[in-house]
Amino acid sequence: MIQKLTLFVSIFILSLSVFANSELQLMFTQGMEYSKNGEYTEAAKEYRKMLAIDPLLERARIELAYVLFKSGDYEGARHHFEKVLATVDSINVRLNIKNLLTQIKQELPQTNLIIGFISDSNPNQETSSRKVTIGGVEFDLDTLQDKSKNGYEVKINSKIPLNIKAKTFIKANIEHTDYSGHNNARSYLSNSYGKHFSINTNSSITPEIGLHRFIYQSNTLYSGKTTGVNYYKSFNNTTSAELNFHFLEYKYPDNQYMDGEKKFFTAKLSKLIALNNNFDIQLSYLDSNSTDKTFSYKQPELLISNTKEFKGGWTLGLIGKLNRKKYLEEDPFFGIKREDKEKTIELTILNSLFDINGLSPKVRFGIINNDSNINLYEFDRSYSKLEFTKEF
Repeated sequence: MIQKLTLFVSIFILSLSVFANSELQLMFTQGMEYSKNGEYTEAAKEYRKMLAIDPLLERARIELAYVLFKSGDYEGARHHFEKVLATVDSINVRLNIKNLLTQIKQELPQTNLIIGFISDSNPNQETSSRKVTIGGVEFDLDTLQDKSKNGYEVKINSKIPLNIKAKTFIKANIEHTDYSGHNNARSYLSNSYGKHFSINTNSSITPEIGLHRFIYQSNTLYSGKTTGVNYYKSFNNTTSAELNFHFLEYKYPDNQYMDGEKKFFTAKLSKLIALNNNFDIQLSYLDSNSTDKTFSYKQPELLISNTKEFKGGWTLGLIGKLNRKKYLEEDPFFGIKREDKEKTIELTILNSLFDINGLSPKVRFGIINNDSNINLYEFDRSYSKLEFTKEF
């Protein structure tokens, strides 16, 4: 009886395995047929179904990256090509992938559209303190009122090659956010001109120059020039590093005492732990200087992120961020130098099988806590976002 039961279980498990393999084979065959006929969107759906069953399927990920590349979704293609590059054994396949990645990064136009709907408990970062002491006098603050607001955001990031041989390009970025109520609209605009310099097959350097502008309540709050340089180095198929420097000029037409400049230094290390698991660690330093030195500060920051794909098409991302802001001069109202410590945790959830008219949905949940030695600047904030992304 036990032997028959064992045999039955073995046959049952074997039949499930064969069914799963035949199901994957059918999806792969359909995907290849769609791809052959130029129906890249339908082909991508079949390959995503395969990866939802097993995120470690190397061939399905290669084919998905290729049809995304053919359909013009270069950011999606880049994402999957870079993942599979760490595991593929064939030298020829690896060389072809690297050539396609070079095309994506340096030669092809890219436009990314993000439309998001936001629920934010404290979008203006209003203080969470109930009392504050100024000049020895204690004041009660009305911090119990509801600060939460709902809103939306639109982001458009575009990169257009100018001369493929010279590896020159222009970038344009637009970010617009608006919350319920009056006078909450804000927009950030930037554009730049840049050029890629290939040092060797594994490293490159890219300088850029440009302009930026921030508009609040339909008026220009500040504008200025920007300069940046990026150094990229690939150590092997699973590990890469980036060094970035950005210089931003700030000119406030209505508040010239706030005029100044910001310097950003960033070092990032990326590690592909497995085909479905990516880890990043980033250190940055911000040096902000203003005409009025009470607005000047230094801010180091640590950011750690991990993204992992699971069966069923699910991808989870977790980001942890910690920074410390130290002001250079005493606060004129409190007579001490302000020091803030801000902590952020964000969870991202998406499913690659979900698609709404070509838009891929993503959900974000975040919590921010800012502690300060001046309690007026302490605040708590939580938010949730439903984002829809489209690559052109």
